[in-house]
Amino acid sequence: MEKTDSVKWTQAKKILQKAEKTELVDLICELYGHSVGDRMLINSRYLGESVKTKMNKMLDQYRKIIKEEFSPKEGLGKIHYSVAERAINDYSNASGDFLGTLDLMLTYVERRGSICSYFWNNR
Repeated sequence: MEKTDSVKWTQAKKILQKAEKTELVDLICELYGHSVGDRMLINSRYLGESVKTKMNKMLDQYRKIIKEEFSPKEGLGKIHYSVAERAINDYSNASGDFLGTLDLMLTYVERRGSICSYFWNNR
């Protein structure tokens, strides 16, 4: 069976080597917006440790939002699931960090599960 993609990497490489710098930057910009995986690759390869440190701080801030929503300070207040879900979406859109987003999703599931088990065991 033939591949539908008929351009080989060697051909693409020759074309890209002849491209102007602005064309390449535009292409990278398009790839950056195209998928989370592309953003992660570009971020990890070119943005360095300072960005990773900032992203970890941002992840901690969003994790705190989720935890506080499921553990209100005034006892058993009303839980707003939408606030926790919005925190996950906001982090994902702002960072493009798939693993961090997954971490927040797991935090959400763990916290929601602990609330459910609390009510199940205390009925």
